[in-house]
Amino acid sequence: MNNRFENKYVKTSYTIIFFTVLIAGALLFVGFSRIKAKLAEATTETAKPTPVYSLKLSKKELHKTIDALATVKSGATILVKSESAGSIVKLPFKEGDPVKTGQVIAVIDSREQTAQLKAAQARKTTAQSQIDAAQANLQALESRFESANTNFEFWQKELERSKKLLKEGAVSQTNHDNTKNKNSEAQSMLLSLKAQISAQKAQVDAVSSQLKAAESDVKVWEVRKDYTEITSPVNGIISAKFQEENNKIGVQAPIYNIEDNSLTRLITAIPQEHAFALKPGQTILINDKDDYGFKITRIHPVLNGLRQITLEAQISGKPQELIYDMQIPVKIVTQSVFGTIIPPEAKYTDFKDPNGFYVYKINDNMAVRTKITPLLQNSKNETAADPKELAHSTELALGAYLENLRLPESFQVEVIK
Repeated sequence: MNNRFENKYVKTSYTIIFFTVLIAGALLFVGFSRIKAKLAEATTETAKPTPVYSLKLSKKELHKTIDALATVKSGATILVKSESAGSIVKLPFKEGDPVKTGQVIAVIDSREQTAQLKAAQARKTTAQSQIDAAQANLQALESRFESANTNFEFWQKELERSKKLLKEGAVSQTNHDNTKNKNSEAQSMLLSLKAQISAQKAQVDAVSSQLKAAESDVKVWEVRKDYTEITSPVNGIISAKFQEENNKIGVQAPIYNIEDNSLTRLITAIPQEHAFALKPGQTILINDKDDYGFKITRIHPVLNGLRQITLEAQISGKPQELIYDMQIPVKIVTQSVFGTIIPPEAKYTDFKDPNGFYVYKINDNMAVRTKITPLLQNSKNETAADPKELAHSTELALGAYLENLRLPESFQVEVIK
């Protein structure tokens, strides 16, 4: 009886194991079928084109730049001062007005200067008349001196002859004394004329000094009278007006500030760590464009108070839209290259080569991963590539997903229009 029970138990155990295995197999079959279906579905979905935005590349010059803030300045600021004292009777210009070289920009009351000029001219005329009279007298005295000298020489000879004749007894003592007296009179006249000539020459010298002083005064007051009309020293723009009409001013009183607009300068300061990237002749861009042609003309050799490098750039003339003392953002071009420009959204990072630069070229609805050697990258993360390596007409896939997804080396795409 025990054997029967044991046989029955064994048969029951085998039956249970059989059905368990059968059920497990059925479950495995169903599971594998479902996985296969999902894989097939996934394969079908992968085969569908991926929608992407795209861009056809172009060629241009790409700049590597340093951002800075520049102040617009004129070629020079000129302080115009008065050269004579008086009341301002004319001051026709105000701030912002243009002026030209030699244009009268202020007039000072010239009545005092005119009176002084007339007085100096009168002194000059009087001195000239005195000189003319003194020189005429001098000529007359010199003429008389020549005659007196001739007369003296004659009586000298007569006196010598009379002395000989007196010794010989040929003339009387009375006749000899008369000759002697005539000689003395001639000598006295000669000495008198000589003294008069010396005095007249001294008078001519004195009056000549007066004439020179009067002529100098005339020149001074002519200049000072000219200074009552103040003219612009340059072509420029009035930037400051310090006086008003009817103001009484002294010599060297400030009248105007004039900005010389023959040049326009940009003054900017940048951190000293950029020192080795800077050199004269580099371009400065305004609004990312080189519309004005500003070039660095000077790099100051000493750092400013903030330990920054000060630069100057300039152009001829003055663009109308640039206002003196305005501050504008600029970019200093330190490096430039001409090439095919790749926007930052077209760059793809390959996780197997994180330092490489990759893009996806689109051709016949296929995106193909391509490694590029960048020539230059700017502050906007735009990249320039050699046109021989990447033609300017190339179409690239765009999208932020390119930086994050592990895309295959090539895949089918549908370009979104």
